[in-house]
Amino acid sequence: MILKEMIHLKRYKRKESLRFEFAQPLDTSFYISRLKGKELKSPNGKGVILNVSPSGLKLETNLELPEEIELSLIFDIANHSFHPTGLISWRKKEWNGYHYGIDFLEGHDQPDLIEAIKEYQRQNRA
Repeated sequence: MILKEMIHLKRYKRKESLRFEFAQPLDTSFYISRLKGKELKSPNGKGVILNVSPSGLKLETNLELPEEIELSLIFDIANHSFHPTGLISWRKKEWNGYHYGIDFLEGHDQPDLIEAIKEYQRQNRA
């Protein structure tokens, strides 16, 4: 049942008009800002962003994160800083850690993120 749900989520996400895979994963830090409905500020964790879209991203980290959390992320794309908050939509154990699908919550600056992705792509064309 869980596998079917993960496949469904991935198919849904792939229909987005803009999903950018980073050739070199993008460094990020994050912290748990809400756990089981209660606000908190955990110590920062480190990870990398494997891909990003206007509505979410794929995070790789060596940390096994608990369910029912809200993550606050911090990253830069093409000299633009972003601080979105999101929920984990799926988790997959990998040989080097964990991959997480993060769905952004309402309120992040989607148009600025789209422009930053386009700018990053222009700057990194081979």
